[in-house]
Amino acid sequence: REAVAVEMASQTQPQVMRYVAQMFFCNPCISEETLTEEFTKVPSAADFEIVKNDLNKQLRFMKFEIRKFRADLDGKTYWVLASARGSGEKKIGAALETNQIALLQRVVNKMLDLNGSIAKQTVMELAKPKGGNSGPRITNFDTTRVLNYMVSEDLFVEQEIKKDRKLLKRYYLAPRGQMELYDFIVDTKKVKNCSLCHTLCITGYTCPNKECGARIHKHCYDRLAANRSSVLCSECGTTIVPKHFMLNGEDEETEDEEEDNEMEEEPLE
Repeated sequence: REAVAVEMASQTQPQVMRYVAQMFFCNPCISEETLTEEFTKVPSAADFEIVKNDLNKQLRFMKFEIRKFRADLDGKTYWVLASARGSGEKKIGAALETNQIALLQRVVNKMLDLNGSIAKQTVMELAKPKGGNSGPRITNFDTTRVLNYMVSEDLFVEQEIKKDRKLLKRYYLAPRGQMELYDFIVDTKKVKNCSLCHTLCITGYTCPNKECGARIHKHCYDRLAANRSSVLCSECGTTIVPKHFMLNGEDEETEDEEEDNEMEEEPLE
């Protein structure tokens, strides 16, 4: 009976499939809460899992698929329209030139050193490698084009910070970017799993015990801290408090200070 119901549903929901397809092509990364809310507007009793599976069959010829993903940054569940063109940077570089893909590789590698985010000024410096840094030099125009492309495709999150009448920009890996670049990130061997939820911890905290170095997501820590007076590192038992947490790699505040000194001032509205 279930098989018959699934087959009937698949044959009677073309309008629902179009509605869901339009949702994802307009916004390729949708939180589970938003999707649940939007799906209640569908004039049908269709089950999303059935619609998603049917739609994925139709999307195969376009090299896309809709997949579920838990984001590293906030711990929320997202549904992502992901590319099926290959792996890593090849997936998201279809609209970029070879030198721009090379820049993207350097940017993501640096992000992983800086706890999952990077200042725009640092990206500009990576576009003009010096000394031991390998790779072709890229103009400011092409560098900006790469950043704008990554943001427009929901692969990066852009954050604007007002500081001393200057507008500073930072970029984070968005949920879709984490999914698309998952294989690339793992292959760098720079990212440990969270000691609590055991998924990649790109943005989070490091245990203050240098001999331990365990990683934990901020949202995982916050969940534990809400119900107890102290949180112990699950690996070594060290008492963890927020001020003892260290960034993974170079201190983020130091990078902000460098950017503040070097970045050209942009007028604020």
